[in-house]
Amino acid sequence: MRLGQKIWRNVIVLFVFLLGGYFLSHSNLAQDVKGMGKKTPKLTVNYLGSVPLEASLADLVPKQDKEMVQLKEEWLKIKMDSRVRHEMAVSENGRYKVLKTFFPDPVMEGAVDATFVDDNGQEIWKGTTGSNILVSNNGKNFSAKNPVGGLMCFYDVTSSSEPSNCIEPSSTYGFSENGDYFITANRKLTLYSADGKLIWEKDTGTESKKRVAINSNASYIVMASSSVFGHPEPKITNITVTEKVQDLLPNPPIPSSKRDEEKIQKLRRETIEKKKNESLDKPSSRKEEWKIYLCFFQGNGTLIKQKTLPYRVVQHLKMSLDGGYVAVSSDSTVLFFETKTGTLLWKYEFPNIYWVVTSIAISSNGDLIALGVNSNRGDRLSKRYIYLLNKKGDVISNFELKKPTASEKQPLVTFTETDKYVLVATSTSKYCIITDYID
Repeated sequence: MRLGQKIWRNVIVLFVFLLGGYFLSHSNLAQDVKGMGKKTPKLTVNYLGSVPLEASLADLVPKQDKEMVQLKEEWLKIKMDSRVRHEMAVSENGRYKVLKTFFPDPVMEGAVDATFVDDNGQEIWKGTTGSNILVSNNGKNFSAKNPVGGLMCFYDVTSSSEPSNCIEPSSTYGFSENGDYFITANRKLTLYSADGKLIWEKDTGTESKKRVAINSNASYIVMASSSVFGHPEPKITNITVTEKVQDLLPNPPIPSSKRDEEKIQKLRRETIEKKKNESLDKPSSRKEEWKIYLCFFQGNGTLIKQKTLPYRVVQHLKMSLDGGYVAVSSDSTVLFFETKTGTLLWKYEFPNIYWVVTSIAISSNGDLIALGVNSNRGDRLSKRYIYLLNKKGDVISNFELKKPTASEKQPLVTFTETDKYVLVATSTSKYCIITDYID
């Protein structure tokens, strides 16, 4: 009897042990499976509403988000209203301004009394500069060029009222998002520090009009050009012998005396003569040979890849702040690339040639691409849209804007800080779209 009880007791202990092991193993397996099968948060967008151009979109968002929307609206105001642009320049993050007062004296044509205002509304710098002003996001640097001639000069509002450096003017230029770098593109592609000190420059081998994108810390740069008007494919070469930037005459942008006027005229003559002596690009005779050229660079100027694609021209070029991706538009086509390899990830084509991409914005990590689009038939059927695509090229949503007036400007899109909102502006209205991730 005792032997039988002992046997049964051992059987029960063994059964409990095996049963516990079974549940334990399946519990761990279930946790593993749950972890492996966890869904990636889904990116969603929702239209919040619109307001007249003179009103504020901040009324559509929660109290804690009002400031970020208002700051971006400051930048949109400059872009959409030439009268405001005549009076001030604003950094892209909306935090810093340069107020402009033009001189009535025709001798000072194009010059302004410039006042730098920080993010607390304090006037911290004053001086005389050219009226074409670009303000960086770092709160201390801006560039200024006289529209009637002269050099492009850099200013540091934490030091002197005199320019820290001056360089030859360029048709394509801009600060990096963090405000610490400045890029120019004409015949030469050149990277400067925010105070105008030369870092590196490349000869592109072509005089074609360029577009250029630079990420926040200048770790990646993308340049675009095209074969329109017969310009050839770029041939990137290092420039080993250059003029020292600090050796350029830091003459004021507007002549204040006859001697200064003579200096500027001399510089103009030398620039014109230099261009005459450079080899001119041979004109192309066939439209069907139109091509665009994209050059991908590391921040140190190393060429990663150069691509040739069968499109007419590059209208827009935008890079994510982390430098991971770049979006390119050519008429009715959008191309999306991985920057570090120059690989084309996808392309999106609108129905026909009447659809034209008018602006591009890309989120900090490339998760969301916002497009301003015009279906311009040249008649009453013209419509304007905002398209939102994810990193894979899928359309998440699209919104039709109000029927445009005859003089309506094309829709301009931008992201607020943290990418929480997409803001859209036209000549008469502003629109707000909220982005979010859901599990």
